[in-house]
Amino acid sequence: MPDFAEVYGFIGSVFDPDTNGHVQKLKEMDPINFETVSLILE
Repeated sequence: MPDFAEVYGFIGSVFDPDTNGHVQKLKEMDPINFETVSLILE
């Protein structure tokens, strides 16, 4: 089961202009959370 707090926290950070390192955060995510982010952002 995905960690929805992590998933939606990441998605929210995408729209924050003061946040950097999105690619690195994606690389550090568990595969299920990465897949969930990918599906939501499609």
